[in-house]
Amino acid sequence: MPTRAQNNTEELRRLYADLGCIYRREAEALKANPPKEALRRFQAESKKADAIIGRITEIERAASN
Repeated sequence: MPTRAQNNTEELRRLYADLGCIYRREAEALKANPPKEALRRFQAESKKADAIIGRITEIERAASN
């Protein structure tokens, strides 16, 4: 049975991979036309990135305690 540390490591690995995908989608969104659509897509991806960063912070804080 996996330990909590192993589960956290696996979740962090997945979250960082997801974050990388989001950053790539943000970059692609900025290239979209028209500019309003580019901004809308970028903002949507940014919200997802913020949520992932929040979860990463939670895990890292819990692990350090």
